[in-house]
This record gives sequence, C-alpha cells and structure tokens, in this order.
Amino acid sequence: MVNRLSAARAGLAPHTLLVAAALAAAPLSAQPLSPEPVELITELDIGAEIAPLRGVSFLDQQRAQAPAAITVLDRAFIEAAPATSLTDLFRLVPGFQSYLAAAGEGRVNYHVMADSYPRRMEVKVDGRSVYESIFTTVIWSSLGLQLQDIERIEIVRGTNAASEGSNAFIGSINIVTRSPLNSSGVSVTARTGSDGIGALAGSQSGEIGAVSYRLAASYQREDGFADIAEGMDDTMEAKSVDLRAVWMPSAWDTLDFHIGFSDDRVGSGGDDEYATYDYRGSYQKVSWQRVLGSGDEFELQLYHNQLKTGSDQPRRNFSELLGALYGLDGPMPLPFPAPFELFSDRSLLVDFESTQSDRWELNGNRSLRLSHSLRSAVGGALRYDSGRSPLLFGDGKTIERSSGRLFGHIEWQPRSDWTFNVGATVEKPSGENAFGSGRFGVNYSQANGAVWRATASHGERLGSILESNQALMLRYDALVLDAVVVTGDDLTPEKIDAYEVGYSRSWWQQRLQLDLRGFHEEYRDMIGTRREPFAGELHPDQWVGVRRNNTNLLLKGYELELGLRIGRRWLANLTATQLDLSGYTHKYLSQPHSYFQPQNDRSPSDSRSLLISYQGDGGWQLSLATAYQSRLKWTDGNAVESHLRTDLKAARSWAVGGGQLKLSVTAQNIGEDYAEFYLTNQFQTRYIVSVEYRQQ
Repeated sequence: MVNRLSAARAGLAPHTLLVAAALAAAPLSAQPLSPEPVELITELDIGAEIAPLRGVSFLDQQRAQAPAAITVLDRAFIEAAPATSLTDLFRLVPGFQSYLAAAGEGRVNYHVMADSYPRRMEVKVDGRSVYESIFTTVIWSSLGLQLQDIERIEIVRGTNAASEGSNAFIGSINIVTRSPLNSSGVSVTARTGSDGIGALAGSQSGEIGAVSYRLAASYQREDGFADIAEGMDDTMEAKSVDLRAVWMPSAWDTLDFHIGFSDDRVGSGGDDEYATYDYRGSYQKVSWQRVLGSGDEFELQLYHNQLKTGSDQPRRNFSELLGALYGLDGPMPLPFPAPFELFSDRSLLVDFESTQSDRWELNGNRSLRLSHSLRSAVGGALRYDSGRSPLLFGDGKTIERSSGRLFGHIEWQPRSDWTFNVGATVEKPSGENAFGSGRFGVNYSQANGAVWRATASHGERLGSILESNQALMLRYDALVLDAVVVTGDDLTPEKIDAYEVGYSRSWWQQRLQLDLRGFHEEYRDMIGTRREPFAGELHPDQWVGVRRNNTNLLLKGYELELGLRIGRRWLANLTATQLDLSGYTHKYLSQPHSYFQPQNDRSPSDSRSLLISYQGDGGWQLSLATAYQSRLKWTDGNAVESHLRTDLKAARSWAVGGGQLKLSVTAQNIGEDYAEFYLTNQFQTRYIVSVEYRQQ
C-alpha cells in the first residue's frame, strides 16, 4: 500500500514572470508621495471603529457592544505588514497558527487540532463560505485573492457557532474585498523572488451604465522547499479569474454578482512521499441587500462552490504494489506468489481520480430595531453538499447531505454603559438529529472608555461528509487489499463549552488600543482516528484508522493585542498568547497497543508577534514583523522546535501619470531556518521584489 494514501490531501500550484510587466502601463514622470500630516485624525487613527462589525451577530456593532474578541486587519495594516500571501497575515493575529503543510499549501488554524486540513473555523469572502465540502478546509491559493484586493479582514477569536453555525466551531474569518463601487481604473502587480517565487496579477474596475464592475486575474508560482528528498516535487502553480459586478437600482437596494474560476497545480505530501495534484475550482454568487426605512437591513444570498481534484498518478499496477510489498526493485513478475496466484495484473486506484465536491446555499438575514434599547437579527440557511470520490468513499457514488439552519440574536442596552447579547442557532442535517449552539454575553463600558466583557458559549459541530462516510481503501474489484481510514458507527457532534472574560480600552482618541482576553474552553467528543485491528489481503494483521469521537481537550489561557496608530506615519501592533492544553486522544483500541495519547503538546504554549511600520517623507515605508511560536507536535505532521521568524519590508511610492507606482523589497525569515509542519519543510531566508501600479 502506498504511504501517500494515508494523507488524502488537497492543495495549490506555481511559474516565472517579469517585474517589468507592471511598469509598462506607467508614464515616465514620477513624483514621490508623502504621508498626511501627523496632527490630522483620520480613519487610520481609529482603525476598525469607523466600520461597524457584523461578523459576530449580523448586527452592526462596535467592539464595545460585541460579545466576542475581534481582530480587524484593515487596509493600513495589510499594506504595512511584510506579507506576500494572505495566510502570512495570520501570523500576526493572537491565538492563530499560520503554516505551510507543503510549499504551496498555506493553512490557518486557531487554538487546537491544527493538522494538514484544519476544518473547524468558518472562512468567508464577502459573506460567501469558501469551505470545500469534502476536505472541509480552505484551499487558500484557489481563492485567487491578492493582498491588494482586500479591504479588511474581520476575525472572531473564539467559537461563533451561535451565529454562523457549526463551521464556526472555534472561530470565524470574513474577508471583505474592495468593492467596484469605490475603485476604478487599472491595477497591475508583479512579484519575483527566491525559490522560484513569481506572481503577476491585474484588475480593471469601471462602470457599464449603472453597473460597477471589477475584473481580476492572477498567476503565481513557487519552486518549493529546498530540503525535500531528491526527485520529490513540491512546486506550486495557481491561476485565477474573478468578476464582480454591483448594481444599485435604488438608493436602498444593492445587487452583487460574483463569479470566479481557479486552476491550481501543487506538489503535496510530507517526509519522502509526494504527489502532484490539480485543483479546479469555480464559484457563483448573487446577493441582494436592502436598507429599510427604519434603518434595518435585509440580505438574501445564493451561492455555489465547486472543486474538482485529480492526481498526476491516480493508479498503479498491482504488480508494482506487490513488488514494493516484497521489497523488490521493480514490479512483481507473473505468476504472482500465494495467495495472489490467481490474480491478473491490472491498474488499481491509489489516489484522487474523478473527485468533485459541490456546495449550494441559500441564506438570508434581517436586522430589526424593536425599540430604542432593543435590537435583533434573525435568519436562516438551506444548504446542499455533495461529494464524489472513488478513493475516499470506496465507490463512484455521490454522497449527499442537505441541511437547514435557523439563528437569532438579541442585543439589549438598558443603559448606555450596559449591553446584553443572547444568540442561538439550530441546525438539522438530513438523516441526523437536530443540534444547536448558543451564546450569552454581558458588556460593561466605563466612563474612562474601558470595556469589560463576560461571555459563555456552547457550540456543536457535525462531522463533514468525509468524516461521516470515509472508506479509504485499496481495492481489487470487491476485494479489500488494504485499508487506511474508515468511518465508525454512531459519530456524534463535537462540542465546545467556552467561557471568557475580556477587557479593552483605548487612549489618545483611540490611537492606542488594548484588548485582553482570558478563556477556558472544554472540547468534547472531537472527531479523530483510532487505530483498530483490520485484516486486509496484503496486511492480514494490520491496523486501520477509524473515525471516532475519541478526543477530549481542556484549553486555558489568555490573548493580548495592543495596537498603536499615529496619523499615517506610525503603525504598531503587539500580540501575545499563552495556551495551557491538556486532554487525550484514544489512539489505539486494544492491547498490546491500547493507550490514550496526551495532547498537551498539540498547540504552541507560547506565541507572540510584533509589527512596526513607519511612513516617511518621499513615499517611503519601512516595516518589521516578528513572530515567535513555541515547540509543538502537529496532529498529522512532525514535532517542530520553537522558532522566531523576522520579516522586513522597504517600499517606496511615486505619483505617476494619475496613478501610483509602488516598489517594495521584502526579506522573509532573516534569521535561522525553521521547520514548517514537516521537518523537510525548511523555511529559509527569502527575498521578494514587487512592483505595483494602480490608477487613482
């Protein structure tokens, strides 16, 4: 049996490009840009407080009202960070792990159970869930998002299942892209750097009659890590096209249309086992928003996501597998030895072939002001998930799941200094019992601007269609030769009970902001794999991984975030996280291997980050970011030692021909090499040069 069957992976892809492509659209005369005077108080001084936050409750709330810890990465933060990919940004968010399962497979996780397919955190782009419904993870490269496309990122740190359902079991991310309504003209970006890094992206925004549109395309590539075994391929190549159109037929109605396509190729694996995968994704979304006369809002959205996955070598001959089993240098010659003497040589499925997942969802929500002190939000969703994978499900049949979700939230402010929040969600999947999540929060605002918050939450998550139906086996017709992972009977929803106390305060007209959060999280019935005896034809005495509710965890700790903005010149952000994880996984079923595996090393006990950025005269911007992560053992990766990563960026902007030309040089990990997820994923120092031209 080939080892790479044990992973069931997904991914991304890479090629070369020229930085000069970005210069072609720019006239030759240029003047340096200067920042605004320090004395002015702008949106950069008060950051995310300008835009109300909707991700926690579907109500427009400021942080002082919200029943959760929220981090907002706005446009200024994104431009300041020395990041070259979307996942890089999450190294600077409290409690998050950002890592590379392979060179082209960026992953993002929060707090616990980080593996090659983190699947317990909701991720949305402009309100559309981007979770893939088989692997139940985010293929970040297939999103086709460039950093210059993003307006802001709203991050709920902690379970948000009470509002967004079971996908938001441990947290949620909502990425808000730049709207065609407030952008116009052409934008071109080119990037090249170490390890074969290259990217070329462009967009055109404008109007056709009453419709505002934005058309974007991107291409990126990377050669992968230098230390993988000779002959292994972890290169990445990704292409995407995206079109968004917004039409406002009236002052209170907005129709938003969004379609996109992606085509990724990625070398993926770990240690000395790699394969090349192709991922072809597409999505379509339409939404209608109406602002009612009372100031209430109504939104209705319909979307469809699709991902097709294939391997470069989905099949191998039976003789090759037997040769590997018996330690031969090549295939086993005919006739085969007993008990396979009657078998003929044929190709067997060993990797992804004809794998496809689809998700359709119709959802709506309505916010209402019931009185001067009472507001509510209600809504629901209908979802249809389907997946087809002869490898993962054991046959070519399509696995289907329909589900419905209802949610409600009430905010009560009996006085200006007190805010009470209550919210709940009920979900009913086809063929399963209904389950629910809830949250209760109290916020108290002091006269000096300090806000105290106490929240209690309960969340539940049903296993994905893969976790609930997996049958990853090597088959010869109906005969099972070998097995890797199968689903056990009677899986129940995962559960979390979370309690937190938060404190936030701002000084100097909100230039300096502090957010401190202490939490106690109990995870029960988490779905993992337990090793149980299995008699296969190739390995009669082997053990197989069986999906079970076999993990219970207790997590305690705190998160700190301190942000400073001084005009447009200075931006600084400091984070610190301490995690105390305990608990166990029932790893093996019976003697002599029966044991409960401790989980105390499966999350970093200590992580910290610092971002400092300065904008000087003449269009200069200098940035430094450091991120420290203590030792941990990735769930299905390797144990990696603690590391400190330091990134630097120097950028300069010029006014050119009615637009802006920006040149930046980024150095990533200027210190010692460190391991990302697998010990073979050695992240070395990288240098990246980027050129961007944007019409104003």
